[in-house]
Amino acid sequence: MKETKDDNWSDWLINDKLRWERFGSFGWKERVSMWTGIVLGSLLFIAILVVAFLLIEKGNKLYDNTMLPFDSGEINYISVWFVLNVILSVIVFISKKSLRNDSNRIFNFFLLMVFNLLPSYFLLGILSFTILYSNSSYGEKEAINQRAIFTRKVRRVSRSNSVFCYSFYLPNMKRNVMISSRFDYDWKDKTACDIYLHKGYFGMYVVDSVVYKEDSFSSTTLVAE
Repeated sequence: MKETKDDNWSDWLINDKLRWERFGSFGWKERVSMWTGIVLGSLLFIAILVVAFLLIEKGNKLYDNTMLPFDSGEINYISVWFVLNVILSVIVFISKKSLRNDSNRIFNFFLLMVFNLLPSYFLLGILSFTILYSNSSYGEKEAINQRAIFTRKVRRVSRSNSVFCYSFYLPNMKRNVMISSRFDYDWKDKTACDIYLHKGYFGMYVVDSVVYKEDSFSSTTLVAE
């Protein structure tokens, strides 16, 4: 095959000898530019992971103080991440005609899910923070007072710190709620308390604080963090 000296992409791709000759002729400016792109791309990748993690961590704290319209336990972020990845992959797959017409459609779809792991993870962080933060800020001036019964206290220990989780039952709303705090209070189970809430979007109540009466003269206020 006769070597060509033009800049056609097809010639550069087909002619193996010409391709490596041009790669070896890169000057220092091209090499610096290439490594700069690699470093900046890696830093951007790490930054997206860190931002998404911080958003999810903040969203998880807001979720602890949120009472959803339906009674549910702790959110499973892995399951939500998987669902978001599938939805995002389906959207991209349907929008790309070349993928739909490819003979290896199933393989390309799963390959697309692998590439969408990072965007779906970042999307999970944005959604968990945006929805719960806007819900917690809405209607916070309109506090609702409800009777609650303190049921139990659980201590959660992690590598960095320990958190005490106080569980309450609201008879009027027939709901359970748990408040996390760094402070350890020695409260008696099955004791009546006053809990203060405010209503957010779509019927999602947010816990503000709980007042536990030690006796007829003193009380302790537990603020949701």
